[in-house]
Amino acid sequence: MKESLWRGSLLAVLAAFSLTSMNVFVKLIGDSIPVYELIWVRFFIGLILLIPIILSSGSFSFKLENPIKFLLRTISALIGMAFLFLAVQRMPLSQALLLANTTPLMVPILAFFMTGAKVTKWGILGIIVGFIGVGVVLNPAHASFSWGALLALASAFFVALAIIQIRLLGKSMGTWPMLFYYFLMSTVLMTPFGLVKIVIPSSEKIILFLILIGLVGFIYQVCSTLSYKLAPVRLTTPILYINVLLGGIFEWILWGQKPSFLFLIGCLIIILGVVITLLFGTLKKPTKN
Repeated sequence: MKESLWRGSLLAVLAAFSLTSMNVFVKLIGDSIPVYELIWVRFFIGLILLIPIILSSGSFSFKLENPIKFLLRTISALIGMAFLFLAVQRMPLSQALLLANTTPLMVPILAFFMTGAKVTKWGILGIIVGFIGVGVVLNPAHASFSWGALLALASAFFVALAIIQIRLLGKSMGTWPMLFYYFLMSTVLMTPFGLVKIVIPSSEKIILFLILIGLVGFIYQVCSTLSYKLAPVRLTTPILYINVLLGGIFEWILWGQKPSFLFLIGCLIIILGVVITLLFGTLKKPTKN
């Protein structure tokens, strides 16, 4: 797929808006629906929406190389999503999204331990700067311990793990087969949880929110995947931080919560750390003796 900066950037903006919207609906539902059910609904609806696209594609192939690696990638991503939903339920939306977006800071660290890939000095600086920003956001001197913050950071860790696994899979897999098997495996993996205990939505409003989670979740997955194909990751990843700004706006409108000064400063520091890591911290392959 040929690179197109403006199309990739536009898709990244749409992905950021969709991701924020999905988490807004998760927060509006609260704990009335279990997280595993929210995830199942998201991927089942996405799978239904994906099937017509697949059927209309004459070149689609159901062949899946390295199914075990792809399954591990899917499990990592599902755990990351579950932690994010739990964090959104337990802390301000913008903070949860910001901490969950520290994934680019964790990818080089995990890549070093998993593949031996080395990080440049600039990359190390970017990681340090980013985590200083995390410390500012958490403000440990004036805030009690937050399970929500820990869950959001755990979400970033497992998403980073999924990203490393995608890189290990290589770039041979097409966009639509990748999305199809991701949605299919996620739906199948989450089904047993629903069979043990399923919670029937208590109102039409919650049913509507569940449908919207599936719809905007699908839009996010497609747009983010295509944006990475059309534009460099170093460009699209910072754009996705728009979701933190959007989360703050939704918080202000829906819940009357204004971001603190320290949160804004920490947000800028984290984004600076991510930009340094992406632009100057390119992973190097380990040298052979």
